Amino acid sequence: MPVAGSKHTGKGRLSRRRFVKAALGCAAALASNAGALAAGEPTPANPNASENARKLLKFLHGLPQRAQKRIISGHLAGGAVGPEVPDKLSGWYRFKLDEIRYLHEVSGQWVGLIGADYCAGFYDFPNPLHSQMYYDEMNPALIEYWNAGGLVAITTHQFDPRELYRDGGQCFVKQLPKGTPALDIARLYTPGCEEYDNFRVIMDRWAEGLGELQRHGVVVIWRPFNEVTNSGKWWCRQPAEKFKALFRYTFLYLTLEKKLNNLLWVYDAVDKSRGHAFNLSHYPGDEFVDIVGVTMNWDSGEPAQPHHPYPKKVFACVEFNVPAAGRPWNGSERNYDYMKKFRWVIQHMPYATFFMSWDRIAGPYGRGTPESLRQMYNHPWVLNRGEVDWQSAKL
Repeated sequence: MPVAGSKHTGKGRLSRRRFVKAALGCAAALASNAGALAAGEPTPANPNASENARKLLKFLHGLPQRAQKRIISGHLAGGAVGPEVPDKLSGWYRFKLDEIRYLHEVSGQWVGLIGADYCAGFYDFPNPLHSQMYYDEMNPALIEYWNAGGLVAITTHQFDPRELYRDGGQCFVKQLPKGTPALDIARLYTPGCEEYDNFRVIMDRWAEGLGELQRHGVVVIWRPFNEVTNSGKWWCRQPAEKFKALFRYTFLYLTLEKKLNNLLWVYDAVDKSRGHAFNLSHYPGDEFVDIVGVTMNWDSGEPAQPHHPYPKKVFACVEFNVPAAGRPWNGSERNYDYMKKFRWVIQHMPYATFFMSWDRIAGPYGRGTPESLRQMYNHPWVLNRGEVDWQSAKL
């Protein structure tokens, strides 16, 4: 693994010409996939997707047709905080199973989907490829959860690529030092730029972790650029065409050069001006996406879109939270009726295939009343670990 403070040689990479040729060669297969999508078939965006990935996508696609056991429960277990990072700096986000164990103790159920964050890019600390992208303890836990009958979803709060050889951090634009210009994301896919080289190092680190999961047969619901239109992170609210190009470039690099065939790719965006409705303004195209969704970081309210907003794709509630209550971040009063939020989903998003609740004080661990959690995780619609029978899908 290249470490911060050293230069990445790029040894063993495809040349730019070969990479472009491979991408063009993949275009025909992608176009074929688009035709299948038009016919309503759940074809993976990656033409070389593994058998497990294909089965899982088909399984998810069929869930809304079920009368019961049709939405998978999920919870984030934390981020890739390195052991050298003191708890007072970012220990609150360190990957651990404590919250998932608590939900099990309260409800009697293990969530069907475990979530992880492949970069905890919220803080400054030396060698961010290790201190903020530490997978040595996370990956074994994800593999174990998969082998026990659960699914795996990974997002990332990636530090600004310009910080690679410094101390990381600056995931959010507001964290940039005063006078620092916002990142031009076009430089991430433009050869000859420092940002281009740095982003490849970051993607290579992702690929090391994702590749280990692939070798163990784990399919990853992969969400590298979360909250595209509704957050303050460096990739959010960017010019639409630049973001689309970045998403496509990332897809092609991880798929073609790194040969990661165990990923199901997620695009999520909302339009706050339209009641948090699903937003296609930055959508990179059907050939690059498997799952679409919205972040539900609000209390239950008026329906955003009561009918599936994009039937070509599997839909999910990729974040399933309520407004945080209280400080500090390590605790709040558990006084929220989470069944209220879940009933809203049943009524207004019956096409959703899973929900991923966040950790700490914005999710069911920190906010939900024990009784509402027992009801939600034991609801007839909910699939928990051991019930997610994706292997039964026929290809």
